[in-house]
Amino acid sequence: MERAGGGKISYIAFRKYQEDILADFERRRLSGERKFHYVSPPGSGKTLIGLELFLRLNNKALVLSPTLAIQEQWIGMGRQHTGGTSYSADPFSDADMVSLTYQSVSVKDGTALHRNAKKIIAALDQRKVVIFDECHHLTRFWADVVKALDTRDRYFIALTATLPTDRDKKETETYYKLLDTVDYEVLLPPVIREGYLAPYNDLVYTVSPTDTELKTIDRLSAPYRELMTELRTVRDVATPQSWAYDRLDSYSDSAGVPIPFDELYRQKPDYCIAAARFVLKHGMELPYSVIFTNEMEEAPNFEDVLLVMEDYIHSCLRKQEPGLAYAEKAVRAFRTLGYHIGEDGIKVIHRGIRDILSNSQGKLFALKPIIGTELPVMGDDFNCLVICDYEENKSGCGAREAFEYILHEPEIAPCRPVMLTGKRVLAAPAVTDDLMACAAVFLERETINLRLRAVPCGDAFEIFPENGTWNTRVSVPLVSYALERGIIRCLISTRSLLGEGWNAVRLNTLIDLTSVTGYAMVNQIRGRTLRLDDKRPFKTANNWDVVTLIQDPEQGAYDVTRLRQKFTRFFGLSSDGQIEKGIGHVHPLLARNTTEELYAARKDFNETMLRRATGRLEVYKKWNVHSPYKNTFIHCIDAKLSGNSEAGGTLAAEGTLRRLFLRTAGPAKAVSFTVPLLILAGAILGTGRLPVLFILACLLIPAAAAVLPAVLPPPVVFLRMRKNAAAGFLGTVPVLAGLITETLVSLNLAEKDKTAGRDGIKIVPRENNTYRIYSGDEILSPLLSDALNDIFKPIGNQKYFLSVQKYQPLRYPAVSFLWNQFYRGISKRKNLKPGEYYFWFRQACVAWNGISRIKLLPERVLVPVPEIFSRRKKDAEKFRALWQEEIGSAKLVASRGNSRQEIAGFAGKKLFPVTITRKELWI
Repeated sequence: MERAGGGKISYIAFRKYQEDILADFERRRLSGERKFHYVSPPGSGKTLIGLELFLRLNNKALVLSPTLAIQEQWIGMGRQHTGGTSYSADPFSDADMVSLTYQSVSVKDGTALHRNAKKIIAALDQRKVVIFDECHHLTRFWADVVKALDTRDRYFIALTATLPTDRDKKETETYYKLLDTVDYEVLLPPVIREGYLAPYNDLVYTVSPTDTELKTIDRLSAPYRELMTELRTVRDVATPQSWAYDRLDSYSDSAGVPIPFDELYRQKPDYCIAAARFVLKHGMELPYSVIFTNEMEEAPNFEDVLLVMEDYIHSCLRKQEPGLAYAEKAVRAFRTLGYHIGEDGIKVIHRGIRDILSNSQGKLFALKPIIGTELPVMGDDFNCLVICDYEENKSGCGAREAFEYILHEPEIAPCRPVMLTGKRVLAAPAVTDDLMACAAVFLERETINLRLRAVPCGDAFEIFPENGTWNTRVSVPLVSYALERGIIRCLISTRSLLGEGWNAVRLNTLIDLTSVTGYAMVNQIRGRTLRLDDKRPFKTANNWDVVTLIQDPEQGAYDVTRLRQKFTRFFGLSSDGQIEKGIGHVHPLLARNTTEELYAARKDFNETMLRRATGRLEVYKKWNVHSPYKNTFIHCIDAKLSGNSEAGGTLAAEGTLRRLFLRTAGPAKAVSFTVPLLILAGAILGTGRLPVLFILACLLIPAAAAVLPAVLPPPVVFLRMRKNAAAGFLGTVPVLAGLITETLVSLNLAEKDKTAGRDGIKIVPRENNTYRIYSGDEILSPLLSDALNDIFKPIGNQKYFLSVQKYQPLRYPAVSFLWNQFYRGISKRKNLKPGEYYFWFRQACVAWNGISRIKLLPERVLVPVPEIFSRRKKDAEKFRALWQEEIGSAKLVASRGNSRQEIAGFAGKKLFPVTITRKELWI
């Protein structure tokens, strides 16, 4: 049945990503497809796209939405932007488009559909276009109901801002079986870059539980702590850590069949990572057979302990008589924490400590520093939403508790707080009169016949209709109207009320006190602050999350783990201006399971977040709104150094040093005479007693005269030595990047003219002694990141290694003192690069010590050959040859055969004391 009108969307210039969707739709429609599945962020114009697709199909349509607000939005926008087309919310209407909720067609009568729902579905049978808005809801019963609408002659258009990625396997299969795969997904960063949504700044504030909550946590944790303390030193059965080690080394299934580690990791990756973390936590090395991953370096959280202990209880303790008592004690201890470990696995029986942390009353105390920082800076432009799980939670942080807290804190009470829930509206005394006047204007404008009363309620006023109860169809638009006009500057509400379909363009601050982790819900909540505000062209949103920390390294990670899961699919602005995926864009400490470190640094961490909150204009600039973009991804690594940037020693170009200093006896004597004088000069130079040029001329000219004639060609040798030396971690990275790039080119894995090699590698300092390392080339970046990650991994069961020499920093007190004097003096001079002088001085000392037969502390180390070069021996040999040419002598060592025992002696060691985290950036 064709629709009656011939209307079209008017006065709309579609955005680039919308045009891409429309082009994809036309291409697929012409090829005969009848299902179209599009994903686009909240506020990016999904409704307009749906209307345009409906008009292009020229058939009567049904729109299904999850809320009344969205249902009405389709009708309102349709009437606003199209002509000659009729819209209705009546399922029996003959309008061109009927807009309904999912609930209206899925009402149950017992276990079956209600007869009224069946009548509605029958009445809609002639509509050939069905649009599912926020279609991520179609995973359970609603999906089963709408299957009745799936006929061959019908078009399905599925629109959503969030895919159901966090649902279980069965629900996900139901979703994709009904709607097919995604045809086009619009990411959030390009929408912001094009200027159609406001830039935002993700921030996190940490708090501690209240004293009462800490006592409860301590009581619940006591049996578990006693159990683990006892089991760590038990003698009549295997300890948990030794059991985990043995399982990683030689795992057997229930039938006793051995499973090699690579197969075990494929079958049970979570268990392998958990067991490896557990073993490392107890100061043990991983078995040689373990294939190391970066995740294994993190401290174990409580979920890791659960996986290890479940296997330990079933496969160890219950298999032998002495272990039965320990097994029962373990089961009781975990039951106290809310987990039942039975024959069929782990079941959550209550959320215990997890709930205490995620709903802690301590989160209320974050409101004072956050609002207290934001309010003075933003002034009248401050417009905040505090979102909670529930209206009231006397043992946690409900909306009522948050409202009362703000109301009674003098520093933040001027933010004019109002609480809105499904049944109540509470207002601070300072805002009540203005809110009542604004409500009267709204009700008259909307021709709603309703009279309101304001009655004292504690230290606030409750506003309610004279007829008794609120209808959210009135209360939500009314309060939103007051919010948009600045009458309310801080709205406290619940996530169920202000989720999908709610808009407030003036809103610029979100404080999330909820415990949600689901991607769909989180995406909807965060999307509330991103709407553009015509009156504030440089609007930038601050989105705050509040997490609760305790010092316990395992159970203290609950809320941080929740936060990490929450941000798994989100991109955000990091401190270095990159658009990064995951929680690491907020702070490197959040990217890994470093609860103890985060707890210790929580004061500085919070101060950093509050400081960032005041720099909205700087955030806006970093987003580069209206600048060109590639809309692609590059890979990078974040390297957390355990020491300073020079930690780990030097990979010297020893072959070059030999050619330069040790080729003939004459140069050797010259250098052995000159270098001590150079050291002495350095000390004098450090005190500033002699001019720099005079000292250098007196010492370097005679040395050059003695050395250079013996070396051919001398300038080239000096240049190579300077370029190829790698002092410490930061000096090594560019050298390795160039080496990896050259190897990729030589093996035809990368094009020479598209690689920048050493010059293209970027090393950017971040917080917490962390450095971001990446290449701006989207083709090279994953290869380079993977290769660098492989090189910096601990020695394990990699296929090939390079045996190389690494020189540790000079450790002689006298030489160190002279060096410090030299460095202080030389670094004061302008136009000089201290790092180069540092290298020259150190290499001179290397030569002097070598010639004088004084051992410098050279250290033989193994360097893992990157996996991409380990597939064939000749590729690994090519990498070795280039290493020897560029850096120094290297010997290729295979992990099999006679070298296995030798390699085992290096197990667990790294080239540098650095922890790597893999990242993804949008460009």
